[in-house]
Amino acid sequence: MPGGAVPDRARGRGSAPPPLRLPNAFQLSGRSVRPSDADQSSRWYLFEREITPAARHAGQTEGDAQLPRRTLVLGQVLIALGLVGYVASGFKSWTALIPSILGAVLAACGLLAMRNPKLGVHLALLVALLGLAGTSMNVLKLGELLQGDAERPLAVVVSTITFVLLAVYIGVGVRSFLAARR
Repeated sequence: MPGGAVPDRARGRGSAPPPLRLPNAFQLSGRSVRPSDADQSSRWYLFEREITPAARHAGQTEGDAQLPRRTLVLGQVLIALGLVGYVASGFKSWTALIPSILGAVLAACGLLAMRNPKLGVHLALLVALLGLAGTSMNVLKLGELLQGDAERPLAVVVSTITFVLLAVYIGVGVRSFLAARR
């Protein structure tokens, strides 16, 4: 039957159909796809409008399907941050473009995640974790920046912003993975 529909009593099948058992990927916002006990005459279906085809293929809910979009947005923000840092440094140091390079890799992972969410998001989180480790060196110099003793204050500021953005992204990604396991 189309869309995984299960016939109801109105089609002359006798008693109510057994409860539909679905994996957690098909539970939407804590709601079950099974109709309430009071409304046994309605059809059962998989709310096709609420689960995207790519997310259904990867076993993710609609909320998890937003992670590839968030990866793309994070990549774009990091590209812009790197370009602003490069311009603010007076075009002197190519290392000011490191956030842009990291953002381009994350944006590529986001594009991959549009086709294959599981692989793309896992790669993006790995890149974000590596970026977090790489930017932590300058974040440790935040105390020197506040005292006014920082050797490269712009690098500390840009690295700190990159660090915070990547940490938030990793937190959202881990939370999404944990929610998908429930």
